Amino acid sequence: MPSMKEIARKAGVSVATVSRVFNSSPLVSEESRTKVLKCLDESGYHMNLQARSLRTNRANRIIALMPSMRNPIFAEIIGGMCDAAKSSGYSLILASIENDFGNASQYIEMLEDKQADGIIFISKSFKNEDIDAVRGYYPFVLCNEMLPDGNAPYISIDNYMAAVEATEYLVGRGCQKIGYISGQIESPSTHMRVNGFKDVLTRHDIPFSDDSMIFGTNSRLSEYPKIQDFIMQHDFDGLLVNSDIKAALAIKCLIEERGLAYSGIRLVSFDGSYASKLVVPAITSIVQPMAEIGKLAIENIIAQIEKRDFSSETIVPYKFEIRNT
Repeated sequence: MPSMKEIARKAGVSVATVSRVFNSSPLVSEESRTKVLKCLDESGYHMNLQARSLRTNRANRIIALMPSMRNPIFAEIIGGMCDAAKSSGYSLILASIENDFGNASQYIEMLEDKQADGIIFISKSFKNEDIDAVRGYYPFVLCNEMLPDGNAPYISIDNYMAAVEATEYLVGRGCQKIGYISGQIESPSTHMRVNGFKDVLTRHDIPFSDDSMIFGTNSRLSEYPKIQDFIMQHDFDGLLVNSDIKAALAIKCLIEERGLAYSGIRLVSFDGSYASKLVVPAITSIVQPMAEIGKLAIENIIAQIEKRDFSSETIVPYKFEIRNT
């Protein structure tokens, strides 16, 4: 087992810095912390988290709460979180409410019992009451979601502008009958996207009615009958879709109902996960940098845990990738 002095020499830092990393001191720069942890990992050294937790009065664990395990974007977010957490000496507790908001309370109780130091709410995995239960008491951050009043730290793309750009693309391709297969009606980001969608239609004098939009969860295959009915009851020439999974279901419907070849209806989806590239045709997408969003969420909550400065709002750039829809 390498000594503290050996780790310090290899990392190019002082023994005091290594000691501070062991004790999760906020006085260590991120650059030095990363160097020390990398050297520890390469040396096969494993810090005793239980012993460290006794010294720091912290569990060194972070809860990452998802709406569902079924959406591929969450795997990408968690991948970014795992790398960032490991490099800072924290472990993750991965959990899902499986689209039942009543399930979040048991994870908040883990904070009360000091089994974890903070919680990351990924997408719409919370009720307003859950935010009230943690605000001012425990470190938390919203990941890939935000509150309308901004009264919670968050990491997200600009959902309004992303919807505007996607809808302008459809209009620019000649679409005049555009439907929106939207997300959960309880989600603030869903409403931001809806507002962007409606504003573009209004600007171009394109008629809009409530029946040209449906809401629903983003990852359940059981949404297919609803999507199928929605598409078949309208003569759309363009579709905006809230997730890659639902976009794939829409393409499945168009191919099955309107011929063996893709019907040619213009379609844009949110997320841009690997699923958007596997579907034939590949889906034109608003690509969210999910791994980066996950990494930033971890950095934010660790800063809160360690009582360092943190940003209350972080808007991450997205990309618009034109593929075959």
